[in-house]
Amino acid sequence: MLVDQVASSFTNFLASISVARLATTSEFGSFSVAFAVIYALLELLRPLALEPLLVRFSGAAGDDLRRACRGAISTGVGVGLGGSLVLLICATLAGPTLSSYLLVGGFAVLVVLVQDSCRFCLVAAGRTRAAAFNDGLWAILALAGVVSVWAAGWGPVSAMLAWATGGAVSAVVGLLQTGVWPSFASCVQWLRSNRHLAPRFVLEYLLDAGGLQLVLLLVGVIGGLAALGALNGARLLLGPVGILFLAMSGFAISEGAKSRDTGDHRLVKKLGGLAGLLAVLPIAWSLVLIALPPAAGAAILGDTFASAREILLILALYWAARGALLGAKIAFRVSGSARTSLRVMAISSPVVAVASVGGALVAGGLGAVVGLAGASTVSAIYSLSKVRSQFPPCLGGSGREPLSRSDGLN
Repeated sequence: MLVDQVASSFTNFLASISVARLATTSEFGSFSVAFAVIYALLELLRPLALEPLLVRFSGAAGDDLRRACRGAISTGVGVGLGGSLVLLICATLAGPTLSSYLLVGGFAVLVVLVQDSCRFCLVAAGRTRAAAFNDGLWAILALAGVVSVWAAGWGPVSAMLAWATGGAVSAVVGLLQTGVWPSFASCVQWLRSNRHLAPRFVLEYLLDAGGLQLVLLLVGVIGGLAALGALNGARLLLGPVGILFLAMSGFAISEGAKSRDTGDHRLVKKLGGLAGLLAVLPIAWSLVLIALPPAAGAAILGDTFASAREILLILALYWAARGALLGAKIAFRVSGSARTSLRVMAISSPVVAVASVGGALVAGGLGAVVGLAGASTVSAIYSLSKVRSQFPPCLGGSGREPLSRSDGLN
């Protein structure tokens, strides 16, 4: 599962790099706005289809798994179409450059959600090689398309479209691999059976990711598109770390759920070690990037590299805190502590928002990033302090209540 997650995330990284190489700093700022909207929409819609599949049906088999896959894929198609409609409406209200990115994004949202649903169903069925093939197919098609765009001298929107088209082929192949065809009834049934989970996951995302979206908004308003492009460039340079985060998230939730059900007494220690690893990786990677000669950095990111490099280490500190927070989030998912996870985020998010706004008022866009990093670190420490109490002693925790598959979903 880890291999196919990395391959899937690589295609997203490739799309951003290709746009950065072809766009000016200001144009990349427009892409950053579109990317923020697309990413936020995907993270809002994914919990409706994928999160319940990971938490409830890891290790399931037979008719239960087949029904779950049909529901997840149908919901991926349904909410993907809804997301596409939202982006099409946004495109009609935006300027020419931004609207082009949003139009392609409307196509991409549907593609990503359908392909993700098929991939996770293949993994849940134990067909990891088929999932890896599907993701590898997208990566190969996206790479071929982007290289063709570069060779033809076309613009960044064309590169983004080439990436999304590769994903569309991969999504169709995924439907053929699973043998599942979406239906409206299955979508409705899936949403109904997971109605106690999905709203919490969505609200948790809003609280969790709100800080970064607020900083992007502040930097765009205070510093303009060039400053926003620099911030997004720094985020892009840390993209390989984000790839590992995404890969480890799905992998760890699935494996953690299995360990929970088998009573692994080392589960809490393993989750703690994962949180530590996720926190160290961004710092280590940022130091590697800072040590690069300017020419090497420009070869990766184009004109945006110089300005992005200036805030790279600060943003890496934020990502380190995000890594620790992700470790805590994975633990909460595995333990079935949806309410605790939501409560922790409800307490932490206002702190992050206030610190980001305060930093912006004091030192502009750079201050907003500093405030975000500092407050996120405090939030991570607080979240990790709550993890052990969510697991019973038999799993290495300090809680009292035994866990079961259905708890997790409370």
